[in-house]
Amino acid sequence: MSRESRGSAEIGQVPKGKITNFQLSELFAKRLEDPDTWTAETLAKHYQLDQEALSAVLKFYSDYAIVKKRDLPRPKEPTFLG
Repeated sequence: MSRESRGSAEIGQVPKGKITNFQLSELFAKRLEDPDTWTAETLAKHYQLDQEALSAVLKFYSDYAIVKKRDLPRPKEPTFLG
């Protein structure tokens, strides 16, 4: 089973105007790979989304990733003069 079919099989049929998290990641990846080919109009047709809404998403959002919390360096202890 391919990744694409697996993503849609997990949640069933996706209504027109909606996309899954997997499809959203795929949409951003296509746009980053070739923005001249994957315009807002092309992506809207491909994913059956409203072009105006998709244009706003592309303008104000980018692909997201879930990352594990890393061990961040501790801030230095404050030093006091005096």
